[in-house]
Amino acid sequence: RGAIALRAELAAPQSLLLAVPGLLLALTTIGRVVVAGATTSREARRVRRGQLDRLAVAGRRLRGDHGEALVLLMDDRPAAYCLPGRRGRGTIVISSGSLDLLADDQLRLVLAHERAHLRQRHHVAARVSGTLSDAFGWVPLFRLAAREIPVLLEMAADDQAMHTTGVGNGCEVGRSGARRRMAHALLTLATARPASPAGALAAAGGSAVARVRRLSEPRLPLGPARVSLLGVGILLALAGPLLVASSPALCAAAMEFCPFAFS
Repeated sequence: RGAIALRAELAAPQSLLLAVPGLLLALTTIGRVVVAGATTSREARRVRRGQLDRLAVAGRRLRGDHGEALVLLMDDRPAAYCLPGRRGRGTIVISSGSLDLLADDQLRLVLAHERAHLRQRHHVAARVSGTLSDAFGWVPLFRLAAREIPVLLEMAADDQAMHTTGVGNGCEVGRSGARRRMAHALLTLATARPASPAGALAAAGGSAVARVRRLSEPRLPLGPARVSLLGVGILLALAGPLLVASSPALCAAAMEFCPFAFS
């Protein structure tokens, strides 16, 4: 009975009027996303190959402590960035200028920052936001996401670096000191003519001013109420298109059926 009602609902004129434009819109949307994604991925691969070729000439490969490739770039300008690879692995690049400017604990924080980018695959989130912005640049939300997501990824890597290195763990004063050391490392890299390439996830990337201000202020957790409200908002945003697409099935399920029996 449900199948018969669903077929009748889909065959109704109003359902056809909604289905045809919806199908055209879906195909157009998918096409724009595929084209923009292919263009973004091709450009990212080109930049990565160019950087690896340069590092093969001007860099010296070192042994990484956590399985990633670590390359020392012989450059007096400070630089610390990573190039993504497969399965959360990649290449972390640190310049000789950064070694001269950063203290040992700051260097550990910077390397952990880049390692967090690779392990959590932040380049995927940045690439997706860039693809959506390229495909639907007239949508303000996508433009805002492409601008803000890289900054949020840098902040997330800052937090992960302070957590994994153990710098300042154990007491509130120590944690505040770790945040200050991270902020000082960011300022050192951002104000000394950084040599990080475009498109790479760099320790001094994003909005350095916003990140330093965040690290300098006391940490304010969101709390259970705000986290729950944020989760509900995300679920509603994801469920909206699904509800629209399944409206014929929902209408059929809500219909009252007359009982009948097969002879």
